[in-house]
Amino acid sequence: MGPVLLLIILGAISSVTQLILGRELTSTLAGNEIVLGIVLGGWMIITALGTALKNLALAISKSSQIYIALLCLLPLITIIQVIFIRLARVILGLGGLEVSPCFCTVLTLTVLSPFCILNGLLLTAGAFLLQTQDLQGLPSLSVGRAYGADSLGWVIGGILFAFCLVWLLDHITALACIGACLIAFFIIPKGSSTSQSNPSSNTKRRWVLFQIAVLGVYLSVLLFDIEEASTQAMIAPQTKIFKANSPYGRVVIGTSGSQTNIWQNGVVVYSIPDVAHSEELTHYAMCQRTSPKRVLLLSGSIGNLIQEVLKYNPENIDCVELDPGLLKAIQRLHPQLINHSQVAFVCDDPRRFVKRTTNQYDVVILNTPDPASLQLNRMYTLEFFNDVCARLSENGVCITQLGSYQNYLSKDSIMMFSSLAATLKTVFSHVTILPGLRLYFISSQAPLDTNIVTLLRERGITVNWLRKEYLEAILTPSRLGEIQTATTLSVPKNTDYRPYLVNLKLKHWTSQFRSPFPTFVSLAALVAVGYTLIKGRLSTALFFSGFSAAVIEIIVLILAQIITGALYYQLTALITAFMAGVALGSWLGAGFSTLTSQGKSVTTLCISNAKRYFAITFVCVSVLMIMPLAVKPCYTYLGFVGTTLVLGLFSIFAGACLGWQIALASLIQQFTSNESKPMPHKIFSLDFLGGCMGMLLAPIILVPTYGIITTCCVCGGANLLVGLSIALSKRL
Repeated sequence: MGPVLLLIILGAISSVTQLILGRELTSTLAGNEIVLGIVLGGWMIITALGTALKNLALAISKSSQIYIALLCLLPLITIIQVIFIRLARVILGLGGLEVSPCFCTVLTLTVLSPFCILNGLLLTAGAFLLQTQDLQGLPSLSVGRAYGADSLGWVIGGILFAFCLVWLLDHITALACIGACLIAFFIIPKGSSTSQSNPSSNTKRRWVLFQIAVLGVYLSVLLFDIEEASTQAMIAPQTKIFKANSPYGRVVIGTSGSQTNIWQNGVVVYSIPDVAHSEELTHYAMCQRTSPKRVLLLSGSIGNLIQEVLKYNPENIDCVELDPGLLKAIQRLHPQLINHSQVAFVCDDPRRFVKRTTNQYDVVILNTPDPASLQLNRMYTLEFFNDVCARLSENGVCITQLGSYQNYLSKDSIMMFSSLAATLKTVFSHVTILPGLRLYFISSQAPLDTNIVTLLRERGITVNWLRKEYLEAILTPSRLGEIQTATTLSVPKNTDYRPYLVNLKLKHWTSQFRSPFPTFVSLAALVAVGYTLIKGRLSTALFFSGFSAAVIEIIVLILAQIITGALYYQLTALITAFMAGVALGSWLGAGFSTLTSQGKSVTTLCISNAKRYFAITFVCVSVLMIMPLAVKPCYTYLGFVGTTLVLGLFSIFAGACLGWQIALASLIQQFTSNESKPMPHKIFSLDFLGGCMGMLLAPIILVPTYGIITTCCVCGGANLLVGLSIALSKRL
C-alpha cells in the first residue's frame, strides 16, 4: 500500500472527524465564537503535539501494517468521543447550565486528544514512509508530498461529508460505516513492513483476527443503534418524538408532559407553548399598522409566531428558515401550516433572501438569537438593516430583539442596547424600544405608538399574555423613559466589518465566570511568537505561515456569509477550494528542485532560488489581505455567483501559497541544518502551532475587537515583515 494513498485516506478521515467533532462540541458547549475558537485551536495544538512525536512516528513508519491498523481504529476512537461529548452534561451533572471558557477548554482538549495526537503522529509517520522512496535524491520532497496528499484527502473527505454523509447518516452511523469500509478496503495485507516483503503466517493470522474484531465492533454499533440511544440520553428525561439531520446540524423534538422542546445542535432553541414571547414579538410590531397585508418572518417560525400573525388576517406570510431540518420539524409540529393558503415557507439564508427578494412587506419580524457569533451578527448590522428598510413598504415596520430588561441595566447591556439603537437610528427615522421578556426594538420611517393596550383593542386582537394589567405594569412612562435615556450612550455602530455587538456579547459571557480568557489567549500567542523567534527565521516563517492560513480561511468564510449568505454548500466549496490549493501548492513546491535545478547543484539551487521564492510567497499572502476591500465591489458588478468565484480564487491562491511554503521550508531545512534528512515533525508542528494561534486570535479577539480590515492589515503586515526578513537575510 503506497504511502501517498495512506496519507490521502488519513486526510479524508481527519476531515470528516473534524466536522463531526466540531459540530458535537459546539452543540454541547453552546457554540459562540470563543467556543468555536477553542475547538479549532484545540484541534490544531493537539495535532501539533502529535506531529512532534518523532521517535514514535519513526517506529510506526517501519511497518505499513501498523500504520493501516491505526488508520482503521480512527473512526472507532471518534465514535467513543462523540458518545462522551453527548453524555458529558449528564455525566458531569451540568444539565442546561452555561459552562465557563476554562471548562470548555478542558473538555475540548480532553475529548480531542486521542484522535488529534494519533492524527498528527500518522501524518509525520507518513512523511517518514515517503522518505524511504526514491525522491530524486531529495528526501525533503517527502514533506511537501505528505502535506499535499493529506490536504487532498481533506478535500475528498469534506466533499463526501457535505454531499452524502450529512444527508443520509447520523454522525455515529457514518463513522461506523467509514470504519467498516476501511476494514474491507484493507482486508488483504499489502506487505507488513518496508523491509519484510513476505509476512509470516502468524503475522497474517494476527492481522486477520484484528480485522475481524474491529469489523465486529463497527457492525455492533450499527446493529444496536448507538446513535439513537445516545441522542435519547442527551435530551433525557424528555422523550424524543422527531429527529432530522441537515448540513446545519441535528434537529430533535422532545416532549415532557405538555412541554415540547426543539433542540438544534444540542441546544434548546424553542419551547412550545411559547405564548409570552410570541405575543410580545408579534403584536408589538403588527398592531402598529391598521391592516398589514404582507409579513416577513425571518427565523423562529417553528414556535407560535405564525398563529399570532394570522390573527391580523394578512394576505401573505413569508417564513424564511436556513435549516431544512427546522422546516421538517415545523411539518411535524404544525402540519396545518404547511399547506396554509396565507403561509409560504422558504429554505434560504434570511439575509440572502432579504437582499435578493423584490417583495415589499408591511411588517418584518426578526426572531433570531442574540449576536453571540459572527454568523448571527449579520442579522444586527447597519448593512442588513439597510436591506430590510429597502424591502419595507412606505409605512412598514421592522422589529428585532436583544437581551432583556428587568428594571436594571448593567454597563455591558447599556453599551449593547445603545449600539443597536444607534445602528437602527442611522437607517430609520423612528425607533422605539419596548420591554418585555426581551427588549424589543421597533423601527419604521413612519411614527410609532407605545400605547399597545389601545392599539390591540382597536384592532380587535385577542391575547392571553399581553393583557391590559401586564402591559400597564411594564410599559410605564418611567420605564420607557429610563430605557430611552440608557440607550443614547455614544458607542460604535454595529457593522459587517466591525462586529461591535459580538465583542460585547463575548465580554459579557466571559465576565459571568470572571474568566480573563481573551487575556490568556493573547499571552499564549506572545509566548508562541517568542518561542519561534528564538528558534530562528525559518521557524518564525513556518509559524506565520500556519497563522496566516487560519486567519485567511476565517476571513473568507465571514465575507462569504456577509455578502452571499451562510449557505452550507457555498461555504463547503470555499473550504474545499482552500484545501485543494494547499494540495496543489504542496505538490508543486515538492517538485521545485526538478523544475529549476537544470545545470545547477542542489545546494546552489537552494541558496539562489528557494529562499527567494519562499520570501515571495509571504509577500503574496500580504497582498491577499486586500480581499475585504475587493469583495463588496465584486458583488456590485458580478453578483452572487461572481463573488463566490472570486472568493474561491482567493481561497485557492492562499492555500497554494501555504502548501508552497511548507514544501520550500523542507528544502531549506535540509540544506541549512545538521540533519541528513529533513525532519517533518518540526515543520508540521510549527505550522499547526501557527494555525492554532490564528484560529484562537482571529474569531475571539482580532475580528470582534478591531474589525475585519484591521485584522487583515495586521496579518498582511506580519507576512510582509517575514518576507522581507527572509529576502534580506544571509541565512535562515
